[in-house]
Amino acid sequence: MIKQLSLFIGLTLTAASFAQDIDNNDISFTYTQLPLTPLSKTIKNYQGVIVQKFEDIVKQKQELYLAELAAAETEFQKAKEAQTLLQKMADDKYAKDMEAWNKKPMAEQILYSAQKPQRSIIPTPTKRDVAKPEIPKTYDAQLLAGKYIKLQGFNNVNDNAVTITISLYGFNSENPILKERIAQKATAATSTVPAKPEVKKYYYAINYKHMMSYKIDVPGQGTVTEQFPAELDNFSEYKTNEFDSVKYLVTNWEQNKSKILEQIQDKSVFENLEYINTKINDKYGFMKMNYATLLSVVDEKKGYQDYKEAYVAAENGYKAIGSSANKSDAFPELSKAIGLWENAMKESQPNNKKARVDGDVTEITILNLIEAYIWKDDYINAKAYIDKVKTLDPSRKGKRRLERMELLYKLNKERFDANQ
Repeated sequence: MIKQLSLFIGLTLTAASFAQDIDNNDISFTYTQLPLTPLSKTIKNYQGVIVQKFEDIVKQKQELYLAELAAAETEFQKAKEAQTLLQKMADDKYAKDMEAWNKKPMAEQILYSAQKPQRSIIPTPTKRDVAKPEIPKTYDAQLLAGKYIKLQGFNNVNDNAVTITISLYGFNSENPILKERIAQKATAATSTVPAKPEVKKYYYAINYKHMMSYKIDVPGQGTVTEQFPAELDNFSEYKTNEFDSVKYLVTNWEQNKSKILEQIQDKSVFENLEYINTKINDKYGFMKMNYATLLSVVDEKKGYQDYKEAYVAAENGYKAIGSSANKSDAFPELSKAIGLWENAMKESQPNNKKARVDGDVTEITILNLIEAYIWKDDYINAKAYIDKVKTLDPSRKGKRRLERMELLYKLNKERFDANQ
């Protein structure tokens, strides 16, 4: 649904003309999109909760790591004590042997110099290395929830609030894969240009994901949905910076591995939270959306004052949709435009090129009417005009515009019906 809607939202339409006396002008406004799955009208508030399901694993890994560090320290201290004792025993023996050696005659010492006692050195112990485990980064759950969980159209207040819980299951990444890119193709020398060697760039590709789920709890109803978006369980690819040689790439990776993985995890977490928040708002929120379309007018100096008045009224109506808290505030202006266009349609003669409302004018009038009726939530009349314009064999540009109108009709009607 979101992908379909993107065909409309932010669409930039280039002004064109069905005929020389017709202007199709770009017009844009904001509107409040109704939810696909509306909550009870008694619910006005929401609260967001972030649960990091991997916190227990992080805690366990940290505790094991600290225990191993403590064990290594204990082993080291015992080894140092043993080394001290053994060194003393060796030194005592050396002193005793030297005392006996010094009592020997000088001639004997010279003759048997190779047998002179030597001091034994007991090696100093070293502490056992304990590898630091790879622990997923944890976040301030309250800050995350405040920044990334926003149910549009509702107040972030706990009283009688719908609870949105997003669970994080931990960051996963695979070992980096060495890849290369030809930055410059080899070329042969010419009479004016020297030969160029092939130049390659090297980088790592890292597959990663951070699975999340969301749950909606409504007062008096309990859990109304719990979703595990399958798309978040797919790996995405991160590309490191490129280097001129594999050696430089490997060195950079070894020096910056932890920092790079943390950046990837942050990217994954923030993007996934935004994605889930958009999905939640699409179903339950009242999202502010940007919309762009065309509004047609017959731009003749004489004989089309009604079309100019209709254009102004429709433009004012669409602006009111974006500026007013209540969509119905736009209806009087839209109704005025509709009345002028429908009155003009009484003169419609699609097959008479000399008629004031000829085929081209009839076409743009109906297209204007379709859109105005859709935004008035009058889907019966909108559908009637959709069917009518199809019988007129619309122009290529008219067909493209009609396709957009039909999609708008489908999406808006679906949401309108869901909220009745």
